[in-house]
Amino acid sequence: MKALAKRLDERNIPYTWDIYTNSPQSFVSENIVYRKPRLDILNYAKASDFLIQLSDNEGYCYSVIESLLIGTPVIVTPCPAFKELGLNDSNSIKLEFDCSNIDQVIDRMLEKFDFKYIPKKDNWDNVLVKGKSTYKEELKMRFLVEATDEFEKKGITDGERGNIIPKEGEQWEVDFERKEVLTGNNEYGIEFVKVIEEIKEETTETKIENTEEVVEEVKPKKKKAKKE
Repeated sequence: MKALAKRLDERNIPYTWDIYTNSPQSFVSENIVYRKPRLDILNYAKASDFLIQLSDNEGYCYSVIESLLIGTPVIVTPCPAFKELGLNDSNSIKLEFDCSNIDQVIDRMLEKFDFKYIPKKDNWDNVLVKGKSTYKEELKMRFLVEATDEFEKKGITDGERGNIIPKEGEQWEVDFERKEVLTGNNEYGIEFVKVIEEIKEETTETKIENTEEVVEEVKPKKKKAKKE
């Protein structure tokens, strides 16, 4: 990262590089912007020219896959995992570990990328149990959630609600997928909210509610007998 930023500066190529981290600033450049980690990173990746992932080793890299799926090319190292995920010259640029091709990488950054990424097909359909999916039903579910103190502790915003930092105890509604992310299925493995209740949809049937009011029973009036 340092070598790439330094060479871009030396070649007087204008750029802005956002780095999302809680770690100390490892190097400084007027073109480098350090930002707090956030959950809605893909909104920023979509508006960027590249997503840069210069790891020295990787497994299944979600950020790279998600970036390619939204049409943003990536700059990566020659980790074997990236080749297995279907990265090639049409959707990515490879920077060698020793940075020996750094000028070629920068030249390619100035090119236009136009691709459609389709993840490599796997054989999970032969392994998973066949049957009716409940996914569509899950998408209809709504939940009332309450923020823990983790948003404020980490300075992370909730991008789906206007880039605000929710305060501890604040409540709002989310769908099933958002609930899964906020309750721990995220890159931090942190519970940002607690589920208060599942919100049921109102039915069209008329409901009779119990009330405390007691209605006095009206007795039928007796008819007076006519005198003969």
